This record gives sequence, C-alpha cells and structure tokens, in this order.
Amino acid sequence: AYAVEVDPLEMRKLNLSDLVYHRQLDRAAAEIGWAAHENKTRPGTGDGWTATGIGFAVATWGGGGRPVCVVDVKISSDGSVAVEVGTQDLGTGVRTYVAAIVAEELGLEVADVTPRIGSTRYGSANASGGSVTTACLAPSVKAAAWEARRSFLSKIGAARGVDGGQLSCAGGEVVDLADKSSTLTWSEACALLPAEGLQERGKWNHELAGNGVHGAQAAKVQVDLKTGAVQVLEMVAVQDCG
Repeated sequence: AYAVEVDPLEMRKLNLSDLVYHRQLDRAAAEIGWAAHENKTRPGTGDGWTATGIGFAVATWGGGGRPVCVVDVKISSDGSVAVEVGTQDLGTGVRTYVAAIVAEELGLEVADVTPRIGSTRYGSANASGGSVTTACLAPSVKAAAWEARRSFLSKIGAARGVDGGQLSCAGGEVVDLADKSSTLTWSEACALLPAEGLQERGKWNHELAGNGVHGAQAAKVQVDLKTGAVQVLEMVAVQDCG
C-alpha cells in the first residue's frame, strides 16, 4: 500500500466487496484515530525507544439456517394474534423477534402479538444454540406471517366485496388502496373473520435466510524497540448485533 501510495485501510477496503465491512472499518478508524496517525501514509518510525502502530482486521462469525422449523400464526375474530413454535429461548430474544416479525407483516405493534414457544404442542424446531436458532426460525416465522396476512386480507376483501389484493395492513388498520377513505381498524377487520378466525403455517425458506456476522477491529499497539515488550494501548471492535 505504501509503495503505491494508497492508504492501507483503503487498500483493505478495495479487497472487501461487502460494504458492511467498509462501514465498520470506517467507524473503527475514526474511533482509533487513524486519520492523524503516521501509519496512514508510512510505516511507524518511533522515537528510537518505542514505536506505535495501528492495525486493522475483519472477522466473520458463521452459523446459518436449515429447514427444521414449523411456525403457526393465528388471527382471532376478537383481534388477538399469536405465533406458535416449539423452540426454546436461551435469552437470545426469541419471543421478541418472532412477535416482531409477525407484527411487521400485519402492520401491528410488537405488543399486539403473543409469542407461544417451548412446547411440543407447537410446530417442530431446532435445538437452541450453535448460532443457528434465529437463522432457522426467523424465515419460517416470516413465511407464516406472510401467509396469514394474505389469507386475512383475502377474507376481509371477500366480506367487503373487494379484491383482497387491494387491501393493505398498516398502522393497526386495514386500508383499501383503491379507496383510502374506506379504512377499518384492526378490531373491526377481525370481526369480519369467521368465528374460528384463521391459522396459517410457515416453513423455512432459504431465500429468507442468511449467515455470517460482520465484525471489524482496530488495535493501537506500542512496542519497546529495546526489549521487545508489547503493550496494547487501545482496542476498538465494531460488531453486528441482533
């Protein structure tokens, strides 16, 4: 990088096609003070006794999903919504994100959806752990929520004498896209369902799954040029979360 007069950090970014790493490296560089450090344009020279250098790295944590989770989403005529799956929650937020995915699909708040997990009465699921729980479960929840929304709007459309495809769920309401004045609250719309409500099932979809967690790190290290002693002065880590 120095030989061709390129910022070593920019050289690293040129070899990383994933722009998430670019953003993380930029943040790490800002936090570690890269712009004002001599390593940006040349190797460290030190003062004869010590030299201080800055280094960067990136990391990926694996994991990923597979087709094991079966999820049911239920919408009742009283307006209540539940999502059911047999998975466990080891403290990684399973209850939160299964409810959040369904709520997003139906235009509701997370608190409007009841998550039910951890029972063999519900759909099958993988064991929790190994960085695979969310990647196995979330796509199945999304698929179930999508099917539930499609079925819900179809039934509401039939009850209203319109095509369910012109209806949308947003902000706790069902909106007629062809006539924005024809809006139902969530409760009003659910009251049009059959007494038993509706239930739809979702299974894992590889197109909704992902794997690999980004991370970028920067270290500022001082070396005693006489004794070889190494001291880490500062360390920055920028990580994906969730």
